[in-house]
Amino acid sequence: VQKLEDENKGVRDAAFQFLKTESHKLLPKLLVPFFFYRELEIKNLAVDLMVGFGVDATPQLIELLHSTDPDAQKSAAEVITILKAHGAVDALLSHLDDPDPNVSFAAIEALGAIGDFKAVEPLIDVFKNNEELREVAIESLGKILSRRVPDELMNALYSDDPMIVYSVVDSLGKIGEPKALDILLDIFPEADDLIQSEILKAIGKIIKSSQYFILPEFLVEVVNNIYPDEDLEGKSDLLQILSRINSITALENIFSAYQESEEENWQESVYNALICYLSLFPDKGVQLVRQTSDEE
Repeated sequence: VQKLEDENKGVRDAAFQFLKTESHKLLPKLLVPFFFYRELEIKNLAVDLMVGFGVDATPQLIELLHSTDPDAQKSAAEVITILKAHGAVDALLSHLDDPDPNVSFAAIEALGAIGDFKAVEPLIDVFKNNEELREVAIESLGKILSRRVPDELMNALYSDDPMIVYSVVDSLGKIGEPKALDILLDIFPEADDLIQSEILKAIGKIIKSSQYFILPEFLVEVVNNIYPDEDLEGKSDLLQILSRINSITALENIFSAYQESEEENWQESVYNALICYLSLFPDKGVQLVRQTSDEE
């Protein structure tokens, strides 16, 4: 372990390679001092070794969390995130209001990775009261709760604070929560442009869970306004939305999108959107064919 800080890089690397194969019970304790190093190359060797040791290193990681060095605390939380060490949940919860927001941020991420329901209420408190950590708190809550979203978070969609609404919308999209669809459509008309754009992204992700969602026609015009400025990934989500709207304009837009790129993934997205649309609204497909024939 001492050779991890040897002045010769070859020696350091050799020591590291040897220690990667070691499972000696003293190794995590011997690695603890390296978490306080300011020389990142050496510190990272110790961090990687601690990760390799696994959840048996949890007591030492908790010890580091309770130190007074923010860099060491943050690194310990990041290792816990990788290991998903359940034994560290209580220690992580004690750092949700740490004086250093970077430590709190890392602790919240770790709680999300571990997925222990004990963290739900404390993370809701962070979401409500700490604007700086609100986004990471909502993401971690999403990971823990999966499709079980608390009513408190759903009701937050009606908040007067646009940042709260934005954060919740983003999280609901990542979770893919179907029951949020009605509320998102309800708040859509009164939302500002930024939040409307985020709502559309969330809707695009939510409807992927089922081909049977049908969306209101008023979304066509909004999608048309946003569509030109999106990248292909964003446009793909918007095509998913168009594919669920019973409107001939939506179908025409899907057809015209095919010419935008020759990338295989893009053309597959367009094809899937077209198939979805025609399976939901076959009469509109017939109507478009007749309309095209009449024009020709």
